[in-house]
Amino acid sequence: MEAIEVNADTAFQKNGWNIHEPMDGTVTDAMTIDMIFVPLIIFDKHGYRIGYGKGFYDKYLKRCRPDCLKVGFCYFEPIDLIEGTREFDVPLNLCITPNNAYVF
Repeated sequence: MEAIEVNADTAFQKNGWNIHEPMDGTVTDAMTIDMIFVPLIIFDKHGYRIGYGKGFYDKYLKRCRPDCLKVGFCYFEPIDLIEGTREFDVPLNLCITPNNAYVF
């Protein structure tokens, strides 16, 4: 997974997971990113999330600076605890729901 700079002229195509990706562009060094929006299905009160099960974002977030702000958006409020988190899981710093903003 890489972060790609995009603009109004960037063309996108769907990948095998039905996610639109830029067809070309400049790769951004993960260490230069100040904030990243992280997809999720649900999160807990400690900032851990369940995504789509492949660990792509956790692996990418490990490459970012420690002070990179990790922000999630969720339609639902947090659950108390996601059981089974592992040492490679990276928690969010902030998650925004329709009713609240949670800071971890």
